[in-house]
Formats: sequence, C-alpha cells, structure tokens
Amino acid sequence: MNAENKKVATQVLKIAKRYCKYQDTSGLRQSRRVEGLLDTSVEERGFKAVYVYLDIRLADRTDQICEILEYVDSKLPRLRPCYRHLFTFGWPDEVLHYSVKVASSSYPVRKGGWRKLIGEVESSVKERGTGIVPDLLPPRDPAKFPPVFRAPQKGDFFLWIVGGESEVHYSDSNSKAWSAAVGTSIIIKADSEGSLDVIIGKEYWRDLVEKSEDS
Repeated sequence: MNAENKKVATQVLKIAKRYCKYQDTSGLRQSRRVEGLLDTSVEERGFKAVYVYLDIRLADRTDQICEILEYVDSKLPRLRPCYRHLFTFGWPDEVLHYSVKVASSSYPVRKGGWRKLIGEVESSVKERGTGIVPDLLPPRDPAKFPPVFRAPQKGDFFLWIVGGESEVHYSDSNSKAWSAAVGTSIIIKADSEGSLDVIIGKEYWRDLVEKSEDS
C-alpha cells in the first residue's frame, strides 16, 4: 500500500472508531466475570453492518479503492456476524445497483474479496450517469436480494466513495432513512486530479442540503 492510500485509510479508521458504540449482542455466552456462568445479554463495541457505496464514475480506480477498503476492513471494529454490503450508484438509470454476493461475516475482507463484490463494474460501464444516490437500499427482488440484507440502522457504518466531477445528491424521498445513516457515515471524495479527501458525513451532507436550498 502506498503512502497516500494508507493515509486515507487511516483517516477513515480514526473517524470510524469515534462513531463506534457499544451495542447489545444478546445470546448465550460465557460470562467474562464469573466462570461457568452464562450471560444472555452482552454489550460489545463494534458495527453490526457495513455499507459501502461506490460512485460508478470511479470504476477505473477499482484497484486503489479495493486496497483502501481492505485496510479499513482489517482494522474496523466489528461485531460477529458483521455483513459487508457493496452498492454502486451514478448509473444512467439513476438506480442503485448492488452485488448479490455478500462478504464474509466473521473475517476481514481482502482486496480480492472487495473486487469480487464490485464484480464486473469496469467492463460493464458504457455510459456514466448522474451522481444521485436514489436510495440506501435498492428495490427488493426476492429472487436476487440476499436474505442477510436488512434496512440500514442507526449505529451501522456507512462509507461513500464519490467522484468530484459533480456533486452527489440524495433522494428527498428517503430523508428519514438518510437521517439515521449520516451520523455514522464517512465520505472519500476523489478530485479531478486523482487526490482523495476524507470528509465527515454530517458535514458533507449538510453542505449538500444547504446548496440545494439555495439553488
């Protein structure tokens, strides 16, 4: 990993660890305090789910993105199971596309694993659309949608990787869902020269809302 990618990944982790809270992980397990006693309710620090949203306009930078994701995922505080979901946006149809594959729930996902989740993004891109994220989850298709998918919840981890050519916008119809997500979101924004900036989600989305209201 080169210095720039490691710097970006380290910044993401620093913010993510501030977001990370203790969450209830109910279930029978050995008590940490009393030997032989089983606890039924335990609080552990970590994320229950990870949602990655990739701007399809950055498909030509898949190797760099996967390298950063590998590093972040290897050190991100996670509960077990913790499913990682990969979505792509910025398509001409303005629909959120997703990988029907789901990463390992218990172990860090390596660079090759993230590439598999992205799938054939690079070869399938023939036309680039707008930077609109239409929804936090695509319309559910019982035949394709993996059963482990669930609606994003407060306390999950959200990482957006966006292009800098034009601003990214979210759908007003999903304001309630967005309000639950922005509190633990991080933006990696690529500029036209190839540099990457890490932005706290609340600041990024607030600025977009203000710009939208002014226009």
